[in-house]
Amino acid sequence: MSEGRRVTSADVAREAGVSRATVSYVPNGVSHQKIPEATFQRVWDAAARLGYAPSAAARALRTGRSEFVLGLLPDWPIEHVLGRLIQQLTNAFAEHGLTFVVHSSANPARPCG
Repeated sequence: MSEGRRVTSADVAREAGVSRATVSYVPNGVSHQKIPEATFQRVWDAAARLGYAPSAAARALRTGRSEFVLGLLPDWPIEHVLGRLIQQLTNAFAEHGLTFVVHSSANPARPCG
């Protein structure tokens, strides 16, 4: 792959000798498709060799879910108790495949209005 270019499912498909649809079925665990074990492994091996990671943006568009949970915090100092709570929430969401993102409402980055 040329440097700076993101590896795509088409690249993995070419490398593994399968269709792009097959490449999308493998990491997403599509249950209505029966992928032979040898093909499944060939796709994973090609993806690993090329450094492929499925696009979170594409997945969000396809499923209508971002798998991100945004926590908006008031202008409070993040001390021990609040820090522990944030860590516990991060861990709990991660157990369900979700990413917890915390944003403080103090001094908004963009002007309102």
